[in-house]
Amino acid sequence: MKECLHCKNKYESSKDFSKFCSAKCRVAYNRKNPKQSLNKVQVQVLYNAIMERLGQIEYKPTTEASFDGKKNIPSDEPLTFQTQKISLKSFDYYRMAKKELNDEEDWLKMKIEIQKATHLTEKQKNILLTTNL
Repeated sequence: MKECLHCKNKYESSKDFSKFCSAKCRVAYNRKNPKQSLNKVQVQVLYNAIMERLGQIEYKPTTEASFDGKKNIPSDEPLTFQTQKISLKSFDYYRMAKKELNDEEDWLKMKIEIQKATHLTEKQKNILLTTNL
C-alpha cells in the first residue's frame, strides 16, 4: 500500500514509481507545487529573446534624472557616461538576410559572423550554415 502525496489516502498500485492515487490528485498536487527549475532549452530561448529585445532598445540618456513627474530640462553639460546600442541579430534575422545575399563575399562575411555569434545555439548555427533557406 502506498500513500498519495496529495490526499494522503492509501492506495494499491501496480507501478513501483507511482506517487498519486489518481490523475486528479496528481494534477492538483502539481498545481499547488509548481516546478521551479528551467531546462537548458527554456533558458536558451529566454536568453535569445532577451538579447534580441536588448538589441532593439535605443537608449537615450538625459543629463538630469527627475522622478517627480516633471520633464527633464536639457543642459549644456556633457553626459558623464556613454551608452552603446547592443546589436545582437536573431536567428530569424540571419535567415531572412541569407535569402537576400547577392554574392559569395557577403555570404563569407555573414558566415564568420554566425560562427562567432555567442547568442545563437549550435543547432541554430548549423541550420544557418548548412541549409539553403
